[in-house]
Amino acid sequence: MYETIEVSRHADAAAHDDGLTHSDLHAMVRSGTVIEDTWRSGRSMPTRVLLATVRGFTYHVVVGYADARSYAKVVAVYEPDPALWSPDFRRRVEA
Repeated sequence: MYETIEVSRHADAAAHDDGLTHSDLHAMVRSGTVIEDTWRSGRSMPTRVLLATVRGFTYHVVVGYADARSYAKVVAVYEPDPALWSPDFRRRVEA
């Protein structure tokens, strides 16, 4: 999907805390399914939330991207909270 994938310090620290490697992050970005695609004011790029699985665990990977093929920056990675997401982790639960 992306030719260049960069990882922010924040995402790198979160990944490290979960035992994820840079290879894991790159694999998740390349194979993840887009579940949200947004542009928020104040951000320099649009962002996507990707749903990905590695070693049997489900993660959300948030990336800022320049376009769909050239550049993505991983800005966050986390295990989705079941209280905040649908059972398949694809949709936010309405409050």
